[in-house]
Amino acid sequence: MISPLIISEDFWSTELSADERRRFGGAIDRFHSMLISQGWDKLITEPFSVNEDAVRAFYAGMSFVPAKENAPATDIIVSWEDKMIPLNAKLITSVLGIEAKGKGFNVLVKKRTWPKGREFKTKAETTTLIFGEPISGELDTSLLALDKKLLHKFLIRNVVPRKENRGTILINDTVLMEKIISGDLVDLPRLMLAHMQFCSSHDTHALPYPNLIEKILKFFSYYPKDVPETKFSSILTNSTLHQ
Repeated sequence: MISPLIISEDFWSTELSADERRRFGGAIDRFHSMLISQGWDKLITEPFSVNEDAVRAFYAGMSFVPAKENAPATDIIVSWEDKMIPLNAKLITSVLGIEAKGKGFNVLVKKRTWPKGREFKTKAETTTLIFGEPISGELDTSLLALDKKLLHKFLIRNVVPRKENRGTILINDTVLMEKIISGDLVDLPRLMLAHMQFCSSHDTHALPYPNLIEKILKFFSYYPKDVPETKFSSILTNSTLHQ
């Protein structure tokens, strides 16, 4: 299970010292603006608890037709006990309470080679935008400015979550960062569908979006009663800025 990064509304109004404001203030404001532009600034604002067995059962009940390479994910049908849950972008948008901003970039890049197509900039163009110069080798988070480091942390915890290689900026991370920094819309619900399909198809991958699964099951009144729950409370704080 992958714990998402919670950003409380208080984080944005936390008073910084004069030195912190000088060092971090501009980066925090830019990061906040990037989230607002996507409608993600209130995505996960409070700790939550969920039954992990229910999350595993939800993933185990998924059925879908895999999308072709560099194509949007298809919808999912979840078999839950004797019921069927239609899992689609509209449902995800509704239960997460995110703003529907129309169609946006909706492809999960899975290959380890740089993608080709009209919707993708070259690696040189992309890395120049993110790092200020073209980089040909492995991309490390230590090279990022703070606003972009916070964005990457948000992406790998809340948008396309993973537990491994968090210090490395993978191709998919790079593509998403370029889209967001450039002001292009990203279709979060469709990316979530794609990532859920990927994770459910790979037994070794930790399961993402426990908060989303909890909300969906409660939306349909299917969430089990009187079961043990795990609390998720990983919150972004000012101490993160010093790391």
